[in-house]
Amino acid sequence: YVIKDLLKAYETQTTALFTWLANSPLGWIMGLFVGTGVTAVVQSSSATISIVQKLYGQGNIPLMGALPILLGCNIGTTVTAMFACVGGGTQAKRTSFVHAIFNVFGAVLFMILLVPYTTVVQGIENKILGPMGADPSMTLAFAHIIFNFITTFILYFFAVFSNFGL
Repeated sequence: YVIKDLLKAYETQTTALFTWLANSPLGWIMGLFVGTGVTAVVQSSSATISIVQKLYGQGNIPLMGALPILLGCNIGTTVTAMFACVGGGTQAKRTSFVHAIFNVFGAVLFMILLVPYTTVVQGIENKILGPMGADPSMTLAFAHIIFNFITTFILYFFAVFSNFGL
């Protein structure tokens, strides 16, 4: 209810901000940084994503504005791993580094492909989730699954065919 009350109190400003985030390439980049920053501060991508899901589910932010924030959450979550590896051994540092590379690579890739990515996710919402009567916030859950699956597939392909192997 706190978010809803804040949005109602500042409805004009938040509507303008979310519209800008959705309609401007600079807004998309800012959304990526907002997602990264908020997640890094709260050290929980789940908390940040749940806020974005609620905003999207209530119709307060368009999909094109929500997806960059979601992608930023993936980068922000690596901060916790970076803190955890301080004072750790080589394996901890490598794991943290690979986690960061995975999420940064995926976020950059999907930001480059943001328009087609949004179209695919919107299609899933319109053709699958909508007719099923699913909550619109589930759309972002499917967007996150797509992000993780495709990023994993691409990086696995490179790992298998590189000198690093598995």
